[in-house]
Amino acid sequence: MKVHPIHEAKTQLSRLIERACAGEDVVIARGRTPVVRLVPVERPPSGRRFGAMRGRARVTALPFHIDGAPVAPGGPAPYRVGQHTHRVLSGLGYSTERIQALRLSRVIEVPDQS
Repeated sequence: MKVHPIHEAKTQLSRLIERACAGEDVVIARGRTPVVRLVPVERPPSGRRFGAMRGRARVTALPFHIDGAPVAPGGPAPYRVGQHTHRVLSGLGYSTERIQALRLSRVIEVPDQS
C-alpha cells in the first residue's frame, strides 16, 4: 500500500482512480497521516429486469377504441397459463371429450378443472 500526499493526489487523481479501480489500495495522506482510502464504487447491475414494474402499475383502460367505443378489460389476466382455455373452446362449440383429446395430445394446455 502506497500512501500519496494530498498535493500528489490532486495532480494525479485520474491515475489514482484507475489504480483503485484495478484493485490497488490507494491511500491519501495529510502530511504523514493517512486520511482517505480511494475505493471504486460498486455499480448496480445494468439493463432491464423482468418483472421490475410488477405491482407498481395498473392498466385501467385500453388505449384504443373499437367502432368509437372504449374497450375495457374483460377481467383480470389469467392466473395460470390455459386457465380459460376450456371455457373458450367450449364457447366455440368444442365438446369436453374433444378438449380432453387435445389436452392429452399436448396441443393445448388446460389446467385440471378443480
